[in-house]
Amino acid sequence: MALEEQQAAAEASTSSPALALTNKERRLAKKAEKQAKQESKKGEKASLKRKQEDEEDGVDDNSGDEDVALSGSNKDEGAEPKEGDAGEEEVEALSHKEMRKRRKLEKRGLLEPAEEKKAATANEADALPKRSPYSLWIGNLSFRTSPEKLQEWLEQGGIEGISRVHMPAGAKRGEFNKGFAYVDVPDVDTVKAGIGMSEGHLDGRRLLIKSGSDYSGRPEMNSNAVALATGKEDAGEGDAVAARQGKTGLTKTAQKILRAQKHPPGPTLFVGNLSFETKVDALREMIERSAHNRQEFAAKEKLGEGTKDGQEKAPRGAGIRKIRMGEFEDTGKCKGFAFIDFFTPAYATASLCDPHNARLLGRELKLEFAGADAIRRGAVKQPGDRPKGRPYERRTDDHRREQPQEEGDEEVLKAEAPQPGTFDPDAPLPKKHKETKEEREARRAANPKTNRRIKPGAALANAQREKVSIDHRASMKAKKTFDDDD
Repeated sequence: MALEEQQAAAEASTSSPALALTNKERRLAKKAEKQAKQESKKGEKASLKRKQEDEEDGVDDNSGDEDVALSGSNKDEGAEPKEGDAGEEEVEALSHKEMRKRRKLEKRGLLEPAEEKKAATANEADALPKRSPYSLWIGNLSFRTSPEKLQEWLEQGGIEGISRVHMPAGAKRGEFNKGFAYVDVPDVDTVKAGIGMSEGHLDGRRLLIKSGSDYSGRPEMNSNAVALATGKEDAGEGDAVAARQGKTGLTKTAQKILRAQKHPPGPTLFVGNLSFETKVDALREMIERSAHNRQEFAAKEKLGEGTKDGQEKAPRGAGIRKIRMGEFEDTGKCKGFAFIDFFTPAYATASLCDPHNARLLGRELKLEFAGADAIRRGAVKQPGDRPKGRPYERRTDDHRREQPQEEGDEEVLKAEAPQPGTFDPDAPLPKKHKETKEEREARRAANPKTNRRIKPGAALANAQREKVSIDHRASMKAKKTFDDDD
């Protein structure tokens, strides 16, 4: 019905242009005219495409006839090159994301590279010169020093045969380096000669030169932490050497994190710079998600220490035992820090080295191994454990002040004490004399220093009070005014 109305409106507009049309009829007429133009364009494109295909078929037929005359092949055989051309044009289109994914899989060995890529990489490897095992480390460089200038300075000092100058670029624009560089040299004698040039001046800086295999002065990593991060239970001598040289098999990020630790590895991590809106569930979810992404559940079970009797069993996953978050008493919000207790130090080390645990709720977190006090407070409490300190002592009356004894008390005690073997348990005990009121007053009068203190109520009752009544005698006195003459 809509098409019929549009056609009718178009006919009405063409047949009787002078006839007045409504707004709706005008819109329908414009729409029908636009559709007619689009259909005509499509028809023209289709006709052009058919003509091109017919021309191509004619060319192929001619080439086929020539092939028949030369090689005795028929028309269909002459059309085979067309199919080959179509096959060459069919190239798989990959997005940048898919290309990056395939490169990662190729590096891991999970995907075989294409034959052309294999040949190209092989040719590049053959073209590249082999790295020299001897190198120099040059530090305290000026940011303005370029690789060419450094190589020229070394050659002026007699260092020849330089095969490579590795100088990482600086962070800012115009900075050629980060303050250091590695220079590959041919032999040991050249290394010794380069070390002899140490303390030389270049671009106003006194350079420090040493062997590229000399790692003295570098911040060392804890060998136990390296062993835990690499999947070993105990650290050996080789692990200590590898930690000192940086050849641990860990990523640069993990090595940087382990070098920055102030405390030895333990089962507790300190998390700082948390947002006030952070919840325990959000922090736990972040750690568990990163552990799941690492896909190291089997390795963590091997790393986990055997549980003793009375201890909880380590579960699969991140290995979080509990999270102790500092909270405000009035609002219950986070104070900005928390302690995460794991079942073993291996779990804590794995979560510490994971870069995905460095950010939460838009804030850069500060993760590090906790101190001994924090580990002790978060440890599992055993049934027989008691806090260390002074043993509990029953309170006695020895601390009380001894009461002064009156004269003759010792003689009374001696007289009342029975002789050994003369005590009769069946005999009635002598009753103690009860002091009378008169005797008590006489004793207090004889010893005024021993008088008891007056009770607060009695002292207040016996205190002298002021007069609260009106003094009528004051009104009888003559009043003195300034008008009276003396």
